[in-house]
Amino acid sequence: GCAGTPTPGSSSASSYSICSGATVSLSNTGAESGSDITYQWQSSTNLFAYPYSDISGATSTSYDVTPSVNTYYRLEVTCTTSALSDNANLPSMVTVTTTPTLTLNNPAAVCSPSTVDITDAAVSSTNVGTLAYYTDAGLSNAVGDPTQVGAGTYYVEATNSSCTANGSVVVTVNSAATVSAGVNTTICEGSTHATLGVFGGAASSIGWTTSGTGTFLDDTDPTTTYTPSAGDNTIGSVTLTITTDNPVGFCGSASDNMLLTIDKPITVSNAGPDQNLCDVTTTTL
Repeated sequence: GCAGTPTPGSSSASSYSICSGATVSLSNTGAESGSDITYQWQSSTNLFAYPYSDISGATSTSYDVTPSVNTYYRLEVTCTTSALSDNANLPSMVTVTTTPTLTLNNPAAVCSPSTVDITDAAVSSTNVGTLAYYTDAGLSNAVGDPTQVGAGTYYVEATNSSCTANGSVVVTVNSAATVSAGVNTTICEGSTHATLGVFGGAASSIGWTTSGTGTFLDDTDPTTTYTPSAGDNTIGSVTLTITTDNPVGFCGSASDNMLLTIDKPITVSNAGPDQNLCDVTTTTL
């Protein structure tokens, strides 16, 4: 059995560096062993703080710890026969670096051609460290300008010293409806107008309306025919408006208009019958 002060041995390492939440396996080599030898791991947040506090259940030559702050650990070896104890002169120090807590939220969808700022705190934030943005899950291709990105999935990494956290956000850019009524046009009274409407983007249909009382051959056809009414002819112009349907999402419909000017027909006056003026110096028309 043991007698006197037992041999305390030494820690397998004098220092460890971990990220918060990580576990370190502490061990001791060279400590005296025997049936009358007991072991007790102790801890302190101050190297020179005495006494160290016993860790409940840590009674072997190895022990796994998950500290949240910088902490010193040592193994106390006791000879139960002599009631004497000793510990290694150099405790093991575990330095803890805070692992970033990364908060990510998918930004609200926007309408094309708008972009999204994924550096906005409402989209990406961390309690500590710095943020970096990537286009790939491997975090190798940095985003050119994260303050104005288009649709897609973007990967965010928070770094605090050697500790990191990462995740992703999805940016949605809805396609907006587009439409054109064509250029302003002039026609003669009695004529019709062939519309030159065009639509695209997220729009799937259109409808024509008039500020006057004329009629469209088909008011759902972008290239239909408009026939002015007598009232339109009297006023001399009408505004023709083309409006798209409301696409899925929140971008809304789009509209455009053109001015159709209606000119009065040219009036030709009667100059009277033909006359021979060879022997006449004046005549009356």
